[in-house]
Amino acid sequence: MYKKLFFIALTLFAPGAFLWAQDTQPRERGEVKDAEFIIRKDRVLTLPKQPRVFERTPPLPSTQSKGSYSYEVKNFFLDAKPAVTDTEAFQKNFGSNRGMLYHSYVKAGYGNYQSPLGELYINNVESDFLNYGVFLKHQGFYEGPVDGKNSAEDHTSVRLDGSYFQEDIEFFGKLGYDRDKHHFYGYHPSLEVARDTISQILNTIYGNVGLRRIDREAMFYYEASLGLRLLNDNYSAREHEASLSAKFGIKANDERWRGGLGIQGFVSSPSDITYSGINRNYGKLSPYVQFADEQLKIKAGANLVVDNDGLPEMSTNFHVFPSIAASYHLSESFGIYAEYEGDVLRKTYYDFVMENPFLGPSAELKNTVQNFQVDAGVKGAINDELS
Repeated sequence: MYKKLFFIALTLFAPGAFLWAQDTQPRERGEVKDAEFIIRKDRVLTLPKQPRVFERTPPLPSTQSKGSYSYEVKNFFLDAKPAVTDTEAFQKNFGSNRGMLYHSYVKAGYGNYQSPLGELYINNVESDFLNYGVFLKHQGFYEGPVDGKNSAEDHTSVRLDGSYFQEDIEFFGKLGYDRDKHHFYGYHPSLEVARDTISQILNTIYGNVGLRRIDREAMFYYEASLGLRLLNDNYSAREHEASLSAKFGIKANDERWRGGLGIQGFVSSPSDITYSGINRNYGKLSPYVQFADEQLKIKAGANLVVDNDGLPEMSTNFHVFPSIAASYHLSESFGIYAEYEGDVLRKTYYDFVMENPFLGPSAELKNTVQNFQVDAGVKGAINDELS
């Protein structure tokens, strides 16, 4: 009986022991075993549909406290006195990038025709409210190109300048003297003349006082001055002149628009060999309106002039002339401009002798009526060095 049971158990467990022995045998590294994989593409995973819940979650009931709360604020006062600390601003000397300032300037030279030159400028160095200075100049040509000293000339100038500054106003003035000496050397070379009889000496004393607003870009700008000039030579020519000039400018809320008015008035009394006891009066108003933006600038106005230098064929001494100027920038460095203006140009004996000091006795003085003057052109910069 026992022999039969042992034989049956041996037949059942012997194959399993053999397989386990094979699996426990060591495998070689890198050995690939044959395997079979089955991939099913027709399998679809599906989930059952669930209905969407649209009902909102009901809010939880709010809890109200049944107790009452009261707070008591207590004030605490301290008897300690505040600490007193003595403080002092720290003084620091900030250096200036500006170089050293000088109150004087001297210029000296010498050239042919025995021509010494000397100039002297003396000014105060720096002040918050006052500026003043002195100017001296002398230049002589003691031998000329024709007949030596008989064509010599010399020029001397002395001028005092000053300005007094307030918060927004500047008071200015100047006083000067000019002496110009020439010789009438246009005689025949065969003649002998005394140098004192052909000399011409022009003495001019001038001065003016005025005031102006310092900020020229303010909403309202103004400037006014009174002037006086006295001229005489060593013959019979005299000319005394008093002048008034003023400028007013106003800027609109739109900064592209502005307007202004210029005023000039002159009263002069010249005299010479051929005339005396006359008064030459001149008055001028110059209103204008201006528009200016980044590209276009237009200024339109008029010159209204009244004078008493009328020619016999003229019926009135009142003149009205237009004054128009326009410019347009085609680019930042290139633009075109045009101007059209009529005016009455005031001319005096002083203007004539400063341009030509060899004039003889003046017969008649007249202003120049400029009916119109046209000016047009282009302007711009080609590069940093050429414009």
